[in-house]
Amino acid sequence: MTSLDERREQFLAASTISMPLAGLLVWSAIGIAAMFVSKTVVGWMAVYAMAAILPLAFIIEKLRGRNLFAKDDNPISALFFQSIIGIGLMFPLVIGAASAARDPDVMVLGVAILAGII
Repeated sequence: MTSLDERREQFLAASTISMPLAGLLVWSAIGIAAMFVSKTVVGWMAVYAMAAILPLAFIIEKLRGRNLFAKDDNPISALFFQSIIGIGLMFPLVIGAASAARDPDVMVLGVAILAGII
């Protein structure tokens, strides 16, 4: 049986920079757009742009000749993808909190926190 440290090393060896790079590109676009549009639009951009990170990471990997969704028996990889699904299920809470607070900044902050958890 392999140890957790060995599994972690396997995960890091097979992992890629495409997800952080895609996140950087998406959040940079939101930051630039924030200079030109209202706070409400930025809040909704943050919600919808989060859905763009995974496909963008997939495209970056394809351009590099790799497959982001390659079959991997490492349970840490499975946990990573399960966390993405779990975070997606928490978006209604963020939207509800922003609606209750009547402040779009709460939506941006909530989405940023969820993105950081992944």
